[in-house]
Amino acid sequence: MPALNRLAGKTAIVTGAASGIGRATAQLFAEEGATVLAVDRPGSAIATAHEGQPRIVALAQDVASDDAPAAIVAAALAAAGPGGGLDIVF
Repeated sequence: MPALNRLAGKTAIVTGAASGIGRATAQLFAEEGATVLAVDRPGSAIATAHEGQPRIVALAQDVASDDAPAAIVAAALAAAGPGGGLDIVF
């Protein structure tokens, strides 16, 4: 099925994105045109799970750490680029 670009210009954060539902969701969002910050814990396969996908930026971050919310949002906004915002959190 061809991508419809329903998420073109959107920025998404997907946690648990190294495998399973999170990985599939990150890839689907990217295929639909979103810039995706794919987050999973350090030591997971997040560094390699989305290789070759230019719309996905990987971040190894423990979401339970005290600094996680600020670090994840900052990384998502950086991935979005100037004037970009945050549209989806999954």
